[in-house]
Amino acid sequence: MPEIPTSPQRASEALLSQGDGVSNIHVERSLRQRQWSFGPYGQLPPQGAVGGLRFVGQWFDPVVQGYLLGNGHRLYSPAIMRFLSPDGLSPFGAGGINAYAYCSGDPVNFHDPSGQVVTKTGLTKQLNSLNLSKEPLRNFLKPLALPENSKETRLVYKLKNHQFETYVFKQKSKSEIQTAKQKANRIIGERGENSSGFWEYANSETFYRHNDLFIPGRHLPEEAVEGLLAAGFETFKFTENSFVELMVPGGWQSGSQDGGNIYSAEPTRAGPSIRSTQPR
Repeated sequence: MPEIPTSPQRASEALLSQGDGVSNIHVERSLRQRQWSFGPYGQLPPQGAVGGLRFVGQWFDPVVQGYLLGNGHRLYSPAIMRFLSPDGLSPFGAGGINAYAYCSGDPVNFHDPSGQVVTKTGLTKQLNSLNLSKEPLRNFLKPLALPENSKETRLVYKLKNHQFETYVFKQKSKSEIQTAKQKANRIIGERGENSSGFWEYANSETFYRHNDLFIPGRHLPEEAVEGLLAAGFETFKFTENSFVELMVPGGWQSGSQDGGNIYSAEPTRAGPSIRSTQPR
């Protein structure tokens, strides 16, 4: 029996990434890149997404046209924006009054990966308590609530009164999250010691800067970098000039004969007592 000719096998890689932790999926294969955006309830985009990984990083079942959340516990249909089976924790438990509702009718601020209990990231509350701006940091920190990021920590430095304040964000451990309590926060933020670990990064690291916020670029996933740039962050490298500009506004004057360093000027210009203390 003659062999049936087959096409040669070619090695290829596909990179799936979640752009903002909520509703964007990026797919890269070889030199081609596609991006799909979903509605708050996971409605399929008009351009027709392909592949298994879709809304909020969950696998889509093409047969039932929905997502089997909680490892197959319940089927969620984006077409009707409801679960197709009732929640065993409703209506008097943590599942909420409506046994078929998805994310208690608010998928923008809540998520329900288990198909049973909605959870809130708690990020807004954390940022407010730490006096940090929400808009530039939201998309960078929100993915910490995802199960696959349970061991990840992200650092934020804030320049205040000539010091770099340190803030550490991470996901709560399973023991800290009360699954029986509705809307339990998943992200915690803590104030660390001033400049903790900062100079280790500053000497050899590229930062992402937005006004007084600095984020070290070391070990950041590609989607986190894309989120920072989209939020208005810019790449920043610490040099002698940039450091003085941060700590002493106006300390470097462009166009001066001494190269812009006000501290290299002739001391006698400021008064004879600075030049020397020797008696005349």
